[in-house]
Amino acid sequence: MNIHYTYNVLTMHSKSQRTRMGRVNSGSAFTLVEVMLALGIATFALLSVVALLPIGLGSLRASMDDAMEARILRRVSADIQMAPFTTSMNATTFYFDGDGEQTTGSGTYRVTFTPATVSLPNPPPDIQNNFRSGVIRIDRADDAPQSPALSSFPVTFAKNASE
Repeated sequence: MNIHYTYNVLTMHSKSQRTRMGRVNSGSAFTLVEVMLALGIATFALLSVVALLPIGLGSLRASMDDAMEARILRRVSADIQMAPFTTSMNATTFYFDGDGEQTTGSGTYRVTFTPATVSLPNPPPDIQNNFRSGVIRIDRADDAPQSPALSSFPVTFAKNASE
């Protein structure tokens, strides 16, 4: 009888540790409500991040366009500036790929140079021939032709003294 009593003491649990089914509740498991609440919070956080992806991708594209515009503008400006002033400039279209390298035929970016006349108030004689002016327009070649330009840059170049 003594052994039986010791056995009962070792296996006895208080009422708060027993569940309805008679099993012992160890206290280390999550309840269904806690699990559902955690899933709801995680789902909300994940959906918030997914909703921000298009905004981030749009910003990335705009940033890449800005970087390419600067590179392309530098390249086209240098080409126009290096052309001899004796050569008349006509409207010209250039194409550049996504890395800012000039291509033939078509590319990611379309660049149009439209020459303009330089008009100065009361210019000294022959000064008009010492300037070259125009507008460089950069837009994405894959967009509609009537879409607004990414950027338009008015440019004016002075004739080199050695020419």
